[in-house]
Amino acid sequence: MRDDAKFLPGLLRDLVIEFEDLVAVRCEEEPSALKRKTHEKNIAGKTYDEEELSTMEVWSYDKRKERVEDWNWIYGRFCRAVEDPSQLSNPPFDHAAQT
Repeated sequence: MRDDAKFLPGLLRDLVIEFEDLVAVRCEEEPSALKRKTHEKNIAGKTYDEEELSTMEVWSYDKRKERVEDWNWIYGRFCRAVEDPSQLSNPPFDHAAQT
């Protein structure tokens, strides 16, 4: 989607991509018990910021799964995006010109 999207860079495209990333977790395999055990061992006693955590497979999977089950996160993200409605429009795409 990131590369195939016909949206111009901006809030609308960001919102669509974030939503796609959010629901994609339903199609992914859950991290194995071994990966979970290794992850827990690696983060025990250490402090990571969210950016560092987001690079960790188990944490990233769990966070996205939590967000898709709650929906408050995407609703809040949508509300922030519509604060400036002018950023949510995209010029019409002429499909006929592309064939």
